[in-house]
Amino acid sequence: MAHQFKPGDMARVIDARVIHENIGKIVELVQLLSPGEEFRDPHGVLNIYTGDEPAWLVVAPEITGVTDSGRRSAGFGMALPQYLMPLGGDENAVQDVRAADMSVKGGA
Repeated sequence: MAHQFKPGDMARVIDARVIHENIGKIVELVQLLSPGEEFRDPHGVLNIYTGDEPAWLVVAPEITGVTDSGRRSAGFGMALPQYLMPLGGDENAVQDVRAADMSVKGGA
């Protein structure tokens, strides 16, 4: 099922090719990247997306990614569109989901 995501949307990671610990985490979509496209990560570092199909640059405090140099990154990563489930535009619903995630993890 193809969703019409846009930058700023919130989504839940429902699958992953590489970093499976990201599954279930809530992320904000930043930019849809094409293979070979340059982008700046949230820390301002220039990277090149090395995947073989379009993917979203996503951010979240607990998300983990891999940079184009092969290092682990904290706070951002890539997610294929088909591995994201939209959370909708209701900000209260998004906050409720985040609060539920935190309570399950023993957070605030």
